[in-house]
Amino acid sequence: MFQGFNEQISVLVSPVRFDTFSSSSFCELKIKSSEQINLNKGDFIKIFGKKRATVCKIKKISYGYKENNICLPYKIRNKYGINLNGFIRIQTFPKKTAKYVKLTPVDLDFKPTKKVIKFIRKKLLDMPLVKNDIILINIGFKRQIDFEVLNIQPTSPAQISTGTVIDMVLSYHQEEKIKEKLILTLTI
Repeated sequence: MFQGFNEQISVLVSPVRFDTFSSSSFCELKIKSSEQINLNKGDFIKIFGKKRATVCKIKKISYGYKENNICLPYKIRNKYGINLNGFIRIQTFPKKTAKYVKLTPVDLDFKPTKKVIKFIRKKLLDMPLVKNDIILINIGFKRQIDFEVLNIQPTSPAQISTGTVIDMVLSYHQEEKIKEKLILTLTI
């Protein structure tokens, strides 16, 4: 049963029918019965992949299936080493709002123009984050920026909402120490 937080259940991984989700952080649940789970559309679940764990926002929940299923977009299955028709563990957690997030672009030639910042602000709102996760933000036609989550307060997982302060830093190694250079601070 999935009644309280921190309980885990096994679910069968299925593809999203038409991969229409606008973000790779959305999933769909197909559950045996409504008594089995205490979740609603818009809630967050933690997914344990082979490589590491991540967070998904529930886009849709359907009931009356033979097995518990989770439909995940290709991007998230590929990124976290999750195979189709295999079983993974999922876990509920209480919604927390992030007060502070520190991100670093994975690609070092990131240029924060006004247009790019507008897209980033729009895409980050309501996004669930986990420390050390890599998030993908589409900023235009076939253009995307990957960011690594360096820090999140309160502790991960948490959701970005209005009022969250985000620091974007450039991380690099110098003399065996990690140095950071502040690129941009924005408030959602």
